[in-house]
Amino acid sequence: MLKPPKSPTGPLVVMGLSIVLVLYVHTSLAPAFPEMVEFFDTDYSVVSWVLTAYMVSGASVTIVIGRLADMYGPKECYFWCLCAIL
Repeated sequence: MLKPPKSPTGPLVVMGLSIVLVLYVHTSLAPAFPEMVEFFDTDYSVVSWVLTAYMVSGASVTIVIGRLADMYGPKECYFWCLCAIL
């Protein structure tokens, strides 16, 4: 006999909060641009490479984390990634 499907509310809430956390982490660098320009005595075109490098490194790590989630399970990988961010 088939069991009725579980409610998707829990996983949807977790994924929604994860998306908000990732967006927060990726946009947390932008407010620091004026201070970085002043501190390094440069212009915005040079400092914008910091954000580009941050985004590219985040995309690269996403591939590795996806592979680790395939090998060790998504729950464990999600837990350790969340611990690393917080």
